[in-house]
Amino acid sequence: MAGTLASALLTQRGASRVKERELEHADRQRLDDRIHAQQARRHQERCDSYAEFITLTGTLHSQIYELRSPSQGDDSYRVAYEQARSDRAALLRQAHRILLEGPKTVSDEALELYGAMNLWMSVANDVYKAEAAGNSSQVDAKRRRFLEIRDRCKRSRSAFVREAQKVINQA
Repeated sequence: MAGTLASALLTQRGASRVKERELEHADRQRLDDRIHAQQARRHQERCDSYAEFITLTGTLHSQIYELRSPSQGDDSYRVAYEQARSDRAALLRQAHRILLEGPKTVSDEALELYGAMNLWMSVANDVYKAEAAGNSSQVDAKRRRFLEIRDRCKRSRSAFVREAQKVINQA
């Protein structure tokens, strides 16, 4: 009788251990699934942030080209300039979001691109003012500067995209 009781206790104890291990494994699996889902969501947020930044860069790029056009009157120029300022502010907000998203290599390139776009907008404004004032001696120099900064923006944009792609492809 003692053997039967001992055998039953050992069997019950063994079954309890197996059940505990199964529960621990299920808990670990749920935790792993949550971590994976969180990482996938975080990766998607980064991708969305980078894509929005590039989209806003393109929008501001178009606005800057419109700013330097001497064919605009003062009123239409003011409207275009205010729109460009609004687009620049949106780009800065997105650059700040990228600072939070990281990594540093991408955020550094985002800040460089924002700085170049900001400078380019300023130079476009200078071109417009020189042309509107009929100051032909300054117009050529300001146009050259406009093209130099445009090229800097293109290089910065390419650098940002390269760094963003590295992060996106790591996942």
